[in-house]
Amino acid sequence: MCPLSCKAITGLYGHFGGATEIKCCASRSRPIWSIGKFTSSICELNLKNSVGTNHCSKNTIFYKIRYTHKYVTSIPKRLLHSNQTVEIDFNSNEIENITGSDFECFPFLDTLDLSNNKIANLENTTFFKLKNLRKLDLSYNVIQYIEPITFSYRPGSLLFINLRANILISVDVTNVFVGYWFSKLYLDYNQISKFTNQLHWKMEHVTGGGDIFMSHNKMSHLPNMSDIGFTRDSIVKIISFKYSFRLGGNPWFCDCKFSWFVPLLKFARKNFDVGGQMVCKYPISLRGKLAVNVPEDLFVCNISVKQKCPLSCNCFEQPSRKRVVVNCSRSKKYKIPSAFPQQANLDIDLSHNLITILEIQSIFKSHGCDRFII
Repeated sequence: MCPLSCKAITGLYGHFGGATEIKCCASRSRPIWSIGKFTSSICELNLKNSVGTNHCSKNTIFYKIRYTHKYVTSIPKRLLHSNQTVEIDFNSNEIENITGSDFECFPFLDTLDLSNNKIANLENTTFFKLKNLRKLDLSYNVIQYIEPITFSYRPGSLLFINLRANILISVDVTNVFVGYWFSKLYLDYNQISKFTNQLHWKMEHVTGGGDIFMSHNKMSHLPNMSDIGFTRDSIVKIISFKYSFRLGGNPWFCDCKFSWFVPLLKFARKNFDVGGQMVCKYPISLRGKLAVNVPEDLFVCNISVKQKCPLSCNCFEQPSRKRVVVNCSRSKKYKIPSAFPQQANLDIDLSHNLITILEIQSIFKSHGCDRFII
């Protein structure tokens, strides 16, 4: 159930991003057995050999099953089945595999805690029948792979997903942009370095939204938007108004490929609390600086000698000025270099050298030089 206060606060607080009432509801909803007169209607069963050891009162309507610190390696097949079971807590065991059949007899399950186990993979059918699942905690496992659309198979009630502190190296876009409103998705403290789009979905019309925590991973470069199903225009709308990302604690490389994202990040900060911890690690000259505070002219990509930057010159691409700089000033050159980067909008500086013979026309003709200083 949603608190009535959601109607009053919608649009008044920035962290809801101007979203509809449902965003507030997703973040602040509570199950009926934790509200008012129903708080005495839930009974906790501490299991021993899959049998409940607690005596429940006559007012009991719902059950919570607890089976923790027992060193079990799988969900017990003799687990007490009940249509009224709404919470299952199996944290701190040694469970390695879970399947959809483990929970299919709990149609009203609201909360599932499998944290601190040894689960390695998730299939997209595992939670398919849990139509009322609201909280899922899989933190502190050893999850390496999650099949696409594991969480986005329905516009249902799954509002809190905790995958913190696993060993994921990538995450599929269908498991992040899930297509319905949720509260929080925790993917922090993994080893994620990239997004995938295994089903080749087009994501520009994705619905829903929520807060996504991806701090302290291994992301250094932004993904190619077309590879993960977005256009730059569509990602602007989605990140600015629907899905908010916490991306601090990653080793970000703030180069020319990063520059387009900064205006988007600044715009998103008007609606969400994002960008405050997004710090550059590379290049060294920008290390420790907040990405949103870096002047746009400093987002550059260096061009190497292998890419035809002349020896003793400094070459870089600078999107903010739509140019490729070839700075050979004071490089003690006696003649114009024979090769330059094979890119448009060259800005060549050969000033303060020892050049006596000019062949400027050939440079303009073969390299499309826009500016030439000598």
